[in-house]
Amino acid sequence: MLAIRLMCFPKSAHILNSVGTATIIDHVQITNSKYDGIGMYGGLVDMNNIVSYDAGRTDFPISYDYQGNIQFITAMRIENTAMPTGTAYDLEIINQTTSDITTTPLTQPVISNLTVLGPNYCSPTTVNSQFDYAVHFTIASAGKIYNSVFSAWKSTATHSGLLMDKATCFNNTASRDFIFSYNSFDRSGTGTAYFDGALTPWSGAGCSSSMAV
Repeated sequence: MLAIRLMCFPKSAHILNSVGTATIIDHVQITNSKYDGIGMYGGLVDMNNIVSYDAGRTDFPISYDYQGNIQFITAMRIENTAMPTGTAYDLEIINQTTSDITTTPLTQPVISNLTVLGPNYCSPTTVNSQFDYAVHFTIASAGKIYNSVFSAWKSTATHSGLLMDKATCFNNTASRDFIFSYNSFDRSGTGTAYFDGALTPWSGAGCSSSMAV
């Protein structure tokens, strides 16, 4: 028997809690959510052809050991003022939300063909600083992201494309549980990454640059 919990939530348009592979999530659009778009918390459900349009906070929060495949997804921002009490990302991937622990199974989504048009896409000048990073890995999270484009996410000189703010995230690269490959950043600033206890800038000016590790 498959237990499915798909519900509306005051801070998300939809939450998928421990949904399994027998469920199909395909051709879904979330429009003008006040807070998050689609939250994935545990489970193995795959998602295809997903759009998050003008969410108020994070388009796709992922945590609690979610390990599904997500392909052909788009996120676009029109409003350039984030909600005043929360930090906004496109993707936020966390192993567990309470502490920096490496509990297995890891939160480890496989994401490909993602297109992100950030808050600077339609408003290239002033953007609320609550728009933090396009991609945020934290608290021992892992994941594999391929063939994706992140455009126009730069609220400040350092808040921009990718942030890996825990050394435990970097540790997952050794086991190949963490792969970030064949992705592009456009108009996303210099970016920063956390490695060995310190913030490390991109080695170049943004596009086609690599992290010093």
